[in-house]
Amino acid sequence: MIVSPTAPLDDLVAGVRGRLRRRLAWLAFRAEEAGEPLDSLVLALGDGDDRAEEAAWVAAQPELAGLNQAIAGSDAALATAPSRWTVLCERLALTAFCADVLQSTVAVTLEPDLRRAFAALDGWKGRALGRSTLSSPDTAAASA
Repeated sequence: MIVSPTAPLDDLVAGVRGRLRRRLAWLAFRAEEAGEPLDSLVLALGDGDDRAEEAAWVAAQPELAGLNQAIAGSDAALATAPSRWTVLCERLALTAFCADVLQSTVAVTLEPDLRRAFAALDGWKGRALGRSTLSSPDTAAASA
């Protein structure tokens, strides 16, 4: 098996950055709909963050169509075999969810400023790395 000498790191970072933007848009929508600030505990403790609802909302937003296409393009480029990324995922037998988590970790390592965006997912204004996941509803459900 011949492995590409260049890992698709730009695609990896672009995909993570796109997922961050999309997730933050959903959280902002929820906050606006509830009349609460984005870092509200009411939102954090509520049951309104449903991944299926998020997926339906994202699909219905025409302004996110370009972002969704960019994410799909990054994912397709990352999945192109053989690459160092696909070989790594294959050898470690990573589930889609675990590959998403590793992508996020690698992206933050390559672009430390992404930590602030992850922190924003948890309502922290750039203070720490957030614990939220960017995986799609399908990969999150598969890991449960």
